[in-house]
Amino acid sequence: EEGKAPQAKTVLLGIQSERLIPEENPSSSSVPATHAHDVMKIGSRSLKVAVFDPRKNLDKKSALAKILEKSDLQPAVYEGGFKVWECACDLISHLEEQRYDFTSKNVLDFGCGHGLPGILALTQGARVVYFQDLNAEVLRHVTVPNILLNTETTLEDLRKDDATARLIAGNWADPDLIKLMGERKWDCILTSDTLYSLDSIPHLVRCIEKLLSSEGECFVAAKRYYFGIGGSTAALMDEISESTGLKGQVIRVFDDGKSNLRELIRVVRKTATTSSQKLTKKSGRRRHKRGDS
Repeated sequence: EEGKAPQAKTVLLGIQSERLIPEENPSSSSVPATHAHDVMKIGSRSLKVAVFDPRKNLDKKSALAKILEKSDLQPAVYEGGFKVWECACDLISHLEEQRYDFTSKNVLDFGCGHGLPGILALTQGARVVYFQDLNAEVLRHVTVPNILLNTETTLEDLRKDDATARLIAGNWADPDLIKLMGERKWDCILTSDTLYSLDSIPHLVRCIEKLLSSEGECFVAAKRYYFGIGGSTAALMDEISESTGLKGQVIRVFDDGKSNLRELIRVVRKTATTSSQKLTKKSGRRRHKRGDS
């Protein structure tokens, strides 16, 4: 039993995976028009982004408030969800430019923070969107207000059992997180700026492998290298290459001349069928029926 206690501490860190159901509180973010926000221009879109200062609005005695007094993040405890990171903007811009079709898809915004990529999916016809973050406080204070500010979703909608948008708090290393979200269910997984910690990359890849549907795809937007921290897109690609079921490809590089290079990686199952393969199979079946050789 001696070896089990440290493992539980490292994996869960007191954060239990759970669905977050927003409280009914008419005086708070349930009225989008009254919630303080900025407007961000991302690609062709103007998105409202909730203003929240964790140092002022969190209980000063809480563990999270104490962390934020000294740092923007602490791996496996607070992952920077109160800030809008630039790779989320890269991801939105790319999906918009490519006119990505979210229609009737199950979409997961993984490590969502403000949840802007997931909100794009929600406004573009996704069947359901799950917003997952390590911290319930992030979901409560920025993800929920952003959903209310940018979509027709109401606080009452978010509380329903069959809600189109759902909120999940939890650690990627917790097996219960996978159970909450459903294995091999997700047609599209979106994740951005989630590679900064080398320790989290194996957990991310394991989750993608368990969650992605057979024909699904995952888009990972990240800096090529996180200086001073150690995470990188190369580390992700190495981890994917060791995975039995996934393959990844860099599909775009962002270079604005202001910060280090950023990349967008598309991850699919090795067994996934491409559109051209599907067409070849169909035409092959037609020839077979006609008796052509």
